Amino acid sequence: MILSPYLSHYEHSYALVIGINAYKKLPPLQSAVHDAKAVAHTLAEKLGFEVTLLLDAKATRDAILSYVSSTFSDTHPDDRVLIYFAGHGITRRTTSGDNVGLLMPYGATPKQYHQAIEMDHLIDQSKFIPAKHILFILDACFSGLAMTRAGDTSGCLLQDLMTRRAVQAIAAGQEDQMVADFSGPGGHSIFTGLLLERLGQPGGLLTGNELGLYLQRQVGIHTKSRQTPHFGHLLGSQGGDFVFWAEEESKEPSSEPEQVQSRDAESAVTTKLRDWWQVGLLFLALVTSLVFSLLLKIEYDISYSVFIVSAIFLGVMILDYVTHRDWLPASLCGIGAILWLIVGIYDPLDMYDRGFETVDGVFLTAQIVTGLLLLWLIVRQFSARRQAE
Repeated sequence: MILSPYLSHYEHSYALVIGINAYKKLPPLQSAVHDAKAVAHTLAEKLGFEVTLLLDAKATRDAILSYVSSTFSDTHPDDRVLIYFAGHGITRRTTSGDNVGLLMPYGATPKQYHQAIEMDHLIDQSKFIPAKHILFILDACFSGLAMTRAGDTSGCLLQDLMTRRAVQAIAAGQEDQMVADFSGPGGHSIFTGLLLERLGQPGGLLTGNELGLYLQRQVGIHTKSRQTPHFGHLLGSQGGDFVFWAEEESKEPSSEPEQVQSRDAESAVTTKLRDWWQVGLLFLALVTSLVFSLLLKIEYDISYSVFIVSAIFLGVMILDYVTHRDWLPASLCGIGAILWLIVGIYDPLDMYDRGFETVDGVFLTAQIVTGLLLLWLIVRQFSARRQAE
């Protein structure tokens, strides 16, 4: 029998958390710093990690690589190390057609690949990190990670997971997918928002493999998501699994998977109902605006009752989108509402004084623009629902 060099527990926990909004020559991000701060707080306050936080100008290539290669090389075999990155990621293709994933630190310039950080280089550095468990959590989209998927570890003995080396990664999406920067819970990205929600639900056993599966499923069904996280083991793994926490099993251990599945199903149903709620309100706003235009010259009093109903539908939609931080449709609905208010204010004052002919242009323009905006939002919502399914 070969004895493992590792103990069945952790001695120390270390984390490097990186968040970059203010890129100089790349499109700025909105929630990366907010995400990184929240992840750092959760790791330090709830999970007992010793956290180093690098934000914006402090998150240079040299600073990141120096910390990984020097500070983490001083860890001990029974420690765990977590590296979280929120920022831009890109994919570069080699002459043989292989993909190489790159993280873009502060100061990186497009096409200047020497300024980026190759994930392969970080993985190579992990060979010099004594800690038995290393986990990369990457809120960026790129390809090129050579990962292998482990089987279900929920039935494995904790001692087996803890006494074998593990090098793992969870990435927010692939190279051709757009990461939602602020549409997740709490104003975070979808990926990090759901990550924080899961880390805020202690109980049972949570491993890196199970967290990756959870994020892949939950991000995939999110109504605003256009990304599918991928996860797995990297070169150097030897059958272990990063463990966030492990609590004693309850007297009815089989109930936990059922509860998780129930929460997942409930989340999916809630998301689908909200999608149809939005489509219904948009459709009613479109129909009532058309009815208003048709009745305007026939039944003036009735038409303005319809106008008020249409404006209410638009107002409810704006409130719903703002609540869920979906700023693009909120802005478009706002434009439609402003046009509609202009019509409502302008018409009663000038209808009889100037005649219908002089205001027909205002009505027609407002009607066409508002109608097109609402139609586009309806099509967008159907498209999002189809992708989620």
